[in-house]
Amino acid sequence: MTTGSHGSMIVSFDDIKLLEHPDNWIQWEKEMKQTLKAARYNDLLSRNRTAPTIEDGETAKDFRDRLTTWKDKQEQAVAIIEKHCGPDAEKHIASLGSAYFRDLDRKYQELRLADCKDVTDFAQRLGHAYQELVALDASVRLSEHFLVNKFLNGLGEDYDNFITAFEQNHRLLPLRNAEKVITTAAVSFSTVRKAVQEEEHKRK
Repeated sequence: MTTGSHGSMIVSFDDIKLLEHPDNWIQWEKEMKQTLKAARYNDLLSRNRTAPTIEDGETAKDFRDRLTTWKDKQEQAVAIIEKHCGPDAEKHIASLGSAYFRDLDRKYQELRLADCKDVTDFAQRLGHAYQELVALDASVRLSEHFLVNKFLNGLGEDYDNFITAFEQNHRLLPLRNAEKVITTAAVSFSTVRKAVQEEEHKRK
C-alpha cells in the first residue's frame, strides 16, 4: 500500500491507476495531484518546487535542517509518482514535451497584472508558471533575474513611476568589481514582490 500522512489520517494512493499511455494522462494527473495535496505534498508542485535557499537571518544549521526536510519530502513524493508510472510511460509522454513546453512558456509570457485579482495573485501565478518552466528539464536555465524583470514588465503603465523609483535603489543584475566579485546583489523576486504589494496597498 502506498500512503502519505495527513495529520493523523493516512492517505492512500492505491486507487490511482498506472500511467501507461498519453490518453490516461489528464485523469492520472488530476487524481495524482489531488491525492498529493491530501497527503500534504502539494507544495512540492508549487511554491517549494525547487530547492530552498538560505533566508536573511537564518542560521546555517536551520537552513541545513530545512533543506534536508525538503529533500526527504521530495524523494518520498517522487517515489510515489514513479510507482504509479508504467514501464513505458516516459517513452509515451516524452512525445508531448515540446507542446507542453510551448504552452507553459506562452502562459508565462502572456501573464499580466491586469489578468489577475491583485498583485499577490499575479505574483503567485507568475511564480508558479516560472517554477513549472524551470522544472521541465535540467537544461532549462531561466534565472531569477528574468522572473523579476517579467514581474515588473507585467505590472502595466500604472506602475511606471514606481518602477523607475524602484530601479534607482535596486539592481536587476548584480554589480561586480574588477575582480568579478559581486559587490551588490541583484534584487530577489520576494523583495520586489513585497515592494509592489506595499505600493498597491498605498493606492487603496
